[in-house]
Amino acid sequence: MTLIRRRPQVTADYISQQTGYSGVEMSVASFEISPESRQSLEVVQYLTHAGEPSDQSTNRPGNSHLCLLVDDLQAACDAMRANGVQFKSEPVTITTGPNEGGLVVYFSDPDGHVLELFQPPKSTQGETDG
Repeated sequence: MTLIRRRPQVTADYISQQTGYSGVEMSVASFEISPESRQSLEVVQYLTHAGEPSDQSTNRPGNSHLCLLVDDLQAACDAMRANGVQFKSEPVTITTGPNEGGLVVYFSDPDGHVLELFQPPKSTQGETDG
């Protein structure tokens, strides 16, 4: 993904109305998923009105995770590990189902949100049903 916009301190009446938090201030980063897509990923940090951390375990009802497709999972893990990222395991080979032969691994971001890296099997490289 490519960072397309970074707004380190955002305040606006409409954001207070949207979130229900009067006078809220946020830090916002927007990422382009791909040049061909109108979809984007927006990451928000509440600078005011921040809530308490919650348990982000993937087995808790209501929690979800984001899966990121990579071409070379081992290289991505090596680069991230060099920057201090800790993974829940080493890359795991998928042994059954439509993604058999692919690789997968979970890790957590600095706030504890679970993220997944997925490398499709060689025979379906480029498909995105991970």
